[in-house]
Amino acid sequence: MRSRAARVLALLAVVGCGAAPDAPQDVVALYFRSLGRDPVRSAALVTPAFHASHGLRIKSAWTDAASEAQPFRASGAELAWMGVQRRPEFLAYAPRLSVSVTEVLRYDAQHAVVTTRVAGPGAPSFTQSFFLLRPSPGDPWRIDRIEQKELVAANKIAAFVANPSRADGRAMPRAGP
Repeated sequence: MRSRAARVLALLAVVGCGAAPDAPQDVVALYFRSLGRDPVRSAALVTPAFHASHGLRIKSAWTDAASEAQPFRASGAELAWMGVQRRPEFLAYAPRLSVSVTEVLRYDAQHAVVTTRVAGPGAPSFTQSFFLLRPSPGDPWRIDRIEQKELVAANKIAAFVANPSRADGRAMPRAGP
């Protein structure tokens, strides 16, 4: 029975999520469309190394028990990544980001860099570069690292929303009084 349920869940995930984007710039576009709207999808677009580096964590016995034997368990880093995006202020701000791809470099069939210009409402734009990789040609591209340049106090909120991390988490205002 469990095996059948797992197959049904996997099928629903494939149908609901659609096929993985073929081009690195399409992964970046999907990343921005997913931020705040579909945190599970945005979490799936990045590598485990990315999750290890953003510094967001939820610690619990449930996340610590994640293993290959329990493939549907998320790590504390993945849960925290998704949790940040569910905050009302994040949900309100993410769709207001203005993003344009400025450069796509494919070094080989497994490594690419997509550079974007990102701006929040009323904030100066900044550069955000995505370093993507895939295990072998034909596998889905995944974001392994993000770098931001030209950050100033006026674009810190946009920078946090474009790349949530523990280091920049204090930039996001809290909802409520």
